[in-house]
This record gives sequence, structure tokens and C-alpha cells, in this order.
Amino acid sequence: MRWTKRKWFWVLTGLLVAADAGYRLTRTAEFIARFGSDRARANLCRALPALSASRQEALLTRLLQDPVEDVRLACITACAKSSAAPPVDDLLDCA
Repeated sequence: MRWTKRKWFWVLTGLLVAADAGYRLTRTAEFIARFGSDRARANLCRALPALSASRQEALLTRLLQDPVEDVRLACITACAKSSAAPPVDDLLDCA
């Protein structure tokens, strides 16, 4: 009987750890850029200056190809405001 209680404890602990890892994954900038809503992607564009230069460039190339116009405009505005981001023309040439 004790073994069963221990087993359930570890099963529940594993499920909680997996759920936490899944939640943290969905909060990353890369996940939001790929699977987020239009509003979340536009907000991500505004938050890009806080990221490293390599992540900025990767996310900007992805977001500049977005089919939603509001996201593209927010992305272009973020490029203009950020000193570390490469120029938009360079990013569009890579795409």
C-alpha cells in the first residue's frame, strides 16, 4: 500500500513539472512569434529591444513576413526605434 502512495506522488510530481515546462515554453518570444495571436505578436514587436541582437534579428525576419499588416507595421516601428536591430532592408533581403 505504501508503494502505491509513493508511485502516485511521483506521477503527480512529474505531471506538475511537465505542465510547468509547457507553460514556460508558451511564454517564450519564439513561441509567441510562431503561434501567438495577432495582438500578442504585435506586442512582441514592441518588446523586441529588450532581447539580444541575435534573437532580435531572428524574430524580426519572421515577423516581417507576417500576413497581418498590424504586426508588420509594429515590427518596422520596432526596427526604427532599436539601435541594435539591423535595418529593415537587410532583413527583407534575407527573407
